[in-house]
Amino acid sequence: MNAINFQTILEHPGWYSEEGPEQQVVFSSRARLSRNLSGYYFPHKLNDKELQEVQENIGNAFKSKHLDEHFTVKVLEDLPVLERRKLIEKHFVSQNYSLEKRKLVIFDQNDSVAATVNQTDHLQLAAFTGGLSIQRAYERVSAIERRLEKQLNFAVSLDRGYLSSDLKNCGTGLQVSVLLHLPALKYSSVLERAFRRVMDAGLEVRGFTGDEDGSLGSLYQVYNPVAIGENEKDIVEKLARLASQLVDYEKKAREEMKRHRRVELEDIVYRAYGILNNCRLLQEKEAVNLLSDVRLGVALGWIKVPIHIMNTLLVLVGKAHLQQMAGHEQQEESSQHIESLRARLVQHALSAYKEDADV
Repeated sequence: MNAINFQTILEHPGWYSEEGPEQQVVFSSRARLSRNLSGYYFPHKLNDKELQEVQENIGNAFKSKHLDEHFTVKVLEDLPVLERRKLIEKHFVSQNYSLEKRKLVIFDQNDSVAATVNQTDHLQLAAFTGGLSIQRAYERVSAIERRLEKQLNFAVSLDRGYLSSDLKNCGTGLQVSVLLHLPALKYSSVLERAFRRVMDAGLEVRGFTGDEDGSLGSLYQVYNPVAIGENEKDIVEKLARLASQLVDYEKKAREEMKRHRRVELEDIVYRAYGILNNCRLLQEKEAVNLLSDVRLGVALGWIKVPIHIMNTLLVLVGKAHLQQMAGHEQQEESSQHIESLRARLVQHALSAYKEDADV
């Protein structure tokens, strides 16, 4: 196998590598708009011909000169299986949607804007930004939507606003979310209490990467489950306010652990750092959890690795990304080979900063 240029791979742009405010706690922000075309039923009631018409109309709009940036428009079933799996790992599409036929996925060259066609609505358009930057994500997705609206006639009602297949998404059709890294709250056993305050305010929480314990890597997504009845400004400000509270809770929990449980905290961070630097095989779930603990050490200033490198690794340790790195995209790599490649990727990323580690 040819030598792999890990550094080039780590430097590839993506929403996960973008830096932003409060990035020691907040991984990223996302704003998503749901829209439907006037004159058509919702996707689940369309026949094949109508689904194709909707797909062509939206695809052509993204390819037009009215948009300031270049978008890639792909039919899912035309993509190799590996490419579809990568879209899942980037959180552009769901597992179920990736298996659909005659469906479009659209993304920009920096992997920071993505759209799906004929999922629950005709169009779901999302913009991702680094750190706690919900307003910036919203402004970006809104700017693209306004340019699309010059070519597409979106279904809207005076009573319900933009129409959606889900009543909760009518009105603005806006869902905003933040992805937070909350290891100290988890280790301090106060995570549920913090989340109760969020849910009492009408927001919801889900794990970034599903696991029986809720989420791998202490990563949690907080979002508004309802768009109808509130304007965009209120939705964005509400989530930003609650996210800021969670950031404060996490920072205080980290300081409490440093003062009263420092040896335990050091053991968590440096044990993970030691395993990652010395292992020969690394499973995906193990990698995410260990990288989470090292990311905590980075945020505390104990390990001198750029935070965006840690964020990038949390995505690139996915099997599909690793298989593409191996250069055998048309065949399934052995589990051991993938685990070995995963360990080598992580060690390359950490080795550039190893001399600066406060160990």
